[in-house]
Amino acid sequence: AAHRDLQSRVEDAEVQTEDNSATLVSHVKKTQTDSLVFNSQIANLQTSLDTMRLGAQNVENDLTKRELDAKEGVRQLGEMTMAIQNIYGRCRVRGAQPPDANENRSALYLDAIQQRVLDLQDIVLMHERHERLAKQQAAAAAAAASAA
Repeated sequence: AAHRDLQSRVEDAEVQTEDNSATLVSHVKKTQTDSLVFNSQIANLQTSLDTMRLGAQNVENDLTKRELDAKEGVRQLGEMTMAIQNIYGRCRVRGAQPPDANENRSALYLDAIQQRVLDLQDIVLMHERHERLAKQQAAAAAAAASAA
């Protein structure tokens, strides 16, 4: 009886051990599978993070370029304004009234410069016409003198 009782206990322990081993193996496989899945998710998230970082860097580079372009544009506008004022100062007729402070000075300056350039063009055209007329008259006088 004691032998059967001992054998029964040994068999029960073996069954329990096999069940525990099977449960342990199953748990180890599940844990390994879960670990692989988590590692894959981490790798995907790291790839996504790298992509986002590159995108953010590109956006930051574009923003920096636009800021530099804007600064360059403002600088060029300042240079143009100073050039207009300088040219106006050179073209201005003495005794002319300065433009009203409330008006757009650059537009007034450009109008004055345009008028001065047109006046100078008229002077050059009149001078060229006068020279051509003088040459024609000299040629006609020479032709009349040689004919006589």
